[in-house]
Amino acid sequence: MKQILLSLLFCLFWLFAFTQNQDCEEALELFTKDSITVTELLGIGDIDEIFDNECVSDFGFGIESNSSWYEFKPVQSGTFNFIIKPLDPTNDLDFYMFSTVTGFCSGLVSIRCNASSCDTENGHTGLSEDDTDLFEDLNCDEGENLFSSEVMLEEGEKYYLMVNNFTGNAGYTITFCGTALLSDDDVVCTRDPSSTTVFSEKTYAIFPNPTSGEMKISDAHEIDLIDVFSVDGRHHLQVQNPQDRLSMDLNPGMYYMKMSLKNGKIATTPFVMYK
Repeated sequence: MKQILLSLLFCLFWLFAFTQNQDCEEALELFTKDSITVTELLGIGDIDEIFDNECVSDFGFGIESNSSWYEFKPVQSGTFNFIIKPLDPTNDLDFYMFSTVTGFCSGLVSIRCNASSCDTENGHTGLSEDDTDLFEDLNCDEGENLFSSEVMLEEGEKYYLMVNNFTGNAGYTITFCGTALLSDDDVVCTRDPSSTTVFSEKTYAIFPNPTSGEMKISDAHEIDLIDVFSVDGRHHLQVQNPQDRLSMDLNPGMYYMKMSLKNGKIATTPFVMYK
């Protein structure tokens, strides 16, 4: 009898392991933008979710093959992007991102999706600051590249993300970035992991930091252009051919500089303003 009970418990454990966060209602809640690795995707959970969006409009049936769901609510507005890297590059990974008018899965509104099946070397897909399209539908049409534009998240709003392996069971690694903060994030991520931009290994110091607006910047002669953003993604000012000494009139808060260097690379440096 004991052996039978153990066998039942074992089966129940694996049933739970294979069905957790495969449905929207069981979505895994994210509290940070830390990377996640899923080793295997097995099935669609209890529900083959049906929804209309630009990727599969008017199909009238569920689109899940082997899926996993996430939910998150930013505590600070800002940009949001990610890159999904399949563990098996030959698998076709898709994603669907939603806001919700009800705060629950019953009120999903599609805001981004990518169901393109373009054959690339590594199969990477995601949201990127380098892209402008909001969705890529089935097949592989001209101009599609498996990436869609990053999203501006609003503080306090709830969002859902579904990742689906359309052709296989292999998992993936998903790496998040952007200036939006989740509840347990302690730093702003300003480097889009899916961007084709080449970042400089060299860092450029700002001092004093925090600053009241008068500051110095190291090796300014190597910089062509400085763009200043607040952590919510808003662009505040631009400085061409900056000198060693800079003066900025900004409201108190946290900002970062995006520096376009003369060697074609990009550097970013955060700083804090006070009055």
